[in-house]
Amino acid sequence: MANPERRQELERQKAIIQQHLAWLDREIAQTESDTPEDGHPPPSPSLHVAGELLPEGIETERRTAADIQQELRSGCFFYCALLVLASLVFYGILHFIFVTNAPVEDDEETPDSPPFSSNGPAD
Repeated sequence: MANPERRQELERQKAIIQQHLAWLDREIAQTESDTPEDGHPPPSPSLHVAGELLPEGIETERRTAADIQQELRSGCFFYCALLVLASLVFYGILHFIFVTNAPVEDDEETPDSPPFSSNGPAD
């Protein structure tokens, strides 16, 4: 069974393409005639105009530059924090492997080597 969201997206894209084709037809017709219809260049297709051709229930998404910039900034902060966290985890793993598992030198005296005598050095 087809996904209804995918179908809506495909219908939206189709409507946008149809609007663009209509604009191309107007451009071609204008270039074939020597004089423009009203002296002004034809309007370029936009999502607002294409939105009028969309079936009901499908809305076009309008994003401002500030919205995109905010989304990009928050994404950069997220990935920076993720990189710092991954670096700390990596450092912790290396520390655990190489420092905590390193052989420990025994400071206790062995019975085969007597400690220095309290009489001082031998002459």
